[in-house]
Amino acid sequence: NRYDFVASTGNVLMVAGVNNGSGTVVPTIWGQSYNGVTVGRTSGGHSSGDTLSTYEVYGITGGRTKPDIVAPETATSYSTGQVASGATYIYGLADSQDDTTITENTDLQKAILLAGATKEEFPSWLNNSMDNTVVQPLDDTFGAGEMNVFNSHRIIEAGAYSGGNLGYHGWDRIGSLGNSSVSYSFVIPEQVESAEVNVMLCWYREITEQYSNPRNPQPEQIAYIPTDLADLRIELSGGDLTTPIVSDSSVDNLEHIHVAALSPGTYQLTVMNNSGLANLTDAALAWRINMNEPDLIQTVVSDLGIEFGDLIPGMRYEVWESADLSSPFTFVEYFTPTASTHTWAAPSTTGDRHFYRLKFWN
Repeated sequence: NRYDFVASTGNVLMVAGVNNGSGTVVPTIWGQSYNGVTVGRTSGGHSSGDTLSTYEVYGITGGRTKPDIVAPETATSYSTGQVASGATYIYGLADSQDDTTITENTDLQKAILLAGATKEEFPSWLNNSMDNTVVQPLDDTFGAGEMNVFNSHRIIEAGAYSGGNLGYHGWDRIGSLGNSSVSYSFVIPEQVESAEVNVMLCWYREITEQYSNPRNPQPEQIAYIPTDLADLRIELSGGDLTTPIVSDSSVDNLEHIHVAALSPGTYQLTVMNNSGLANLTDAALAWRINMNEPDLIQTVVSDLGIEFGDLIPGMRYEVWESADLSSPFTFVEYFTPTASTHTWAAPSTTGDRHFYRLKFWN
């Protein structure tokens, strides 16, 4: 409880490893915290699964899973250092942009870190669900997935939500949610086959500091008492979804929606407070929407330039080049169109015929 208190009140994002060995128990102290980040290994060779009921007091009887995230190292101590470095990078990037909302709120840092994690390394990744409602937001073994600082960088770079449709990357700090809800909308364009959607919502488990003798407080007389856990949920609806996708755990202080292939359309994302705690103050939301699209190949004469069409304004594109289709494609540059068409002057030798492959810069 002291650990969670420091994390929520002292603006310290604490990162702790679980034990090595897939048959070991998740450490009962730092490994089972609410407000920190618990780390395992990409290989799965670490303790994982449910938190112990002996730790879950004050109305919570177990059901959370750890770790929160994994990294590709040979021991959990090394993976923990890697994730701590990633968290430091997130803080440093936000600080360099004078973004105090991120630097002063560790639940937002945690949401950005976990939203950036990837799952393609884990074909069996699963957060348990029932009738399209996720009741366990993270995978038993791999948590939110493998840390990917590049994805977290994109989330910070995109900036805070400022109204209108959500961008493809970004974050929001939800204040004074109370008993109401907050809704967002986003569009997956018709030009793509589908999109991978990752949304992470995090909030603090609040801990109060109490002295047995308030008139003469002594460190050994301090008790750290958890308050009731706020019960939030996130819901994804719209598009071709016949039933909303919901993340609604009653025992976690995070919710997570992951859809590997969401069809084009207009969607709504809603954050709700189910707990009846009208004084709930803040929650942190981070998201990334990565487009899935087959490569577009065009053969051109380079001195004429290339006009790419049917583009998505505001989306970054990569241009890859090959002298012939049997040679490897190499990255040339990226661009961000402001309209549905974009003319690009290929840098190859004049008169040469080259092959160009256009990709989303996800």
